[in-house]
Amino acid sequence: MTTQALDRRRTKFMSIFFVQLSVEFAALRGPTTGQLAIARVLARQPAFVPVIGAETPAQLDDALAALERPS
Repeated sequence: MTTQALDRRRTKFMSIFFVQLSVEFAALRGPTTGQLAIARVLARQPAFVPVIGAETPAQLDDALAALERPS
């Protein structure tokens, strides 16, 4: 297996691990996984700016709630 293939597998594994960890953390602490994702992007400012694609008022409320949680 090439180095690039190993890097892709490692990246995919870490992404899956991060999602699973986020789901477990959200279940224990209260924020939704969407709120965690937004908070993670906000924590990396100014390099990243979150773009919210809410289709329903409930999704927008969930996204805005990420701003109300302490970082």
